[in-house]
This record gives sequence, C-alpha cells and structure tokens, in this order.
Amino acid sequence: MKSIKLALLSFACLFGSAQAAELSFNNLKVGYGHFDFDCSSDCDGFNLAGGLEFNENFFGKLDYNGFSGDVGLTFVDVGYRWNLSDTAAFFTTVGFARVDTDSGDESDASLGFGLRGMVAPSFELEGNLRYVSPTDDGEGIAELSGTYFFTESAGANVTLRGFDGAFGGIIGARFNF
Repeated sequence: MKSIKLALLSFACLFGSAQAAELSFNNLKVGYGHFDFDCSSDCDGFNLAGGLEFNENFFGKLDYNGFSGDVGLTFVDVGYRWNLSDTAAFFTTVGFARVDTDSGDESDASLGFGLRGMVAPSFELEGNLRYVSPTDDGEGIAELSGTYFFTESAGANVTLRGFDGAFGGIIGARFNF
C-alpha cells in the first residue's frame, strides 16, 4: 500500500506543475473510440481531429471518426470565438457533416455552439451542442471533452458524445501547436 501511495505522490509531483500555455484552438487529437449504435460489427474505431486558428477569433475544425463495420462520421466546421477571459471562450460553428455507411452516404449542414475553458492550471473542459441538418428532420449532438495537460502542449483527452440514441466515448492524446 505504501508503494502505491508513493507512486501516486511521485506522479502528482511530476505532472502537478504542468500547465497549458493558453487556450488554443490550434491542436491535433488522435484517439480510439467506441460507440453504441447499429453497426454490422463492433462500433470501435479511431478518431482524428484538429483545429486551426485563422486569426484571433476565427478558426476551422476537422473531426473524422472511422469505425469498424464501414461507418465513417466527418465534421468540417468554421467558427468564431468570443474570449470570456484569458482561460475561457464561447464559440459558435457552422459547417458540414457527412455519414458514410454500407447502405449509403448522407451529407448535411451543421450549426453548433460551445464553451471551452481551463478549469485548473492543467485541465481543460469543453462542452458543445451541434444541430445537424437544420433544413431536414435534424438531430442534436452533445459532446463533453476533458484534456489533462502533461506539458504545455501535450495531454491526454477523453471525449463523451451522444447523438440519435447512440452514446460513446473517445480516449486519446491531444497536442497544441
């Protein structure tokens, strides 16, 4: 038991002082995810996502999810952010969503908004809501993401996402640049 406590204390001392330099929309995320929805096999797969700031307020985002069972989900967005403080921002996005399946492909417009901020020196939270296909039946997508930064630019990321009766998560790494 003492060795476990000593290992936890060492881990906390080693990474406790890590801090993300600032709230950055310039990032790359790589992860592995699992979702519960109708797949011909397990809905496990990879996630590749990233963002790029065009200037102080405008940014672009790309999010690709490739699942077993030949299911793919892609979002391409442009957005605008309002800095609420040095460590928090509200943002809106408009973009394009595409779902690729064995039975066909579907593409729709999407609108979204969210809040992102550093809740501790090394921990960032992001929550956002997205509405896909505003001119059709449409559906909402809710997402909550947390990143613990080990250094100013690298951290571990966990994302929970729910949509259309499906729920899942992605665990991976995030790199700010």
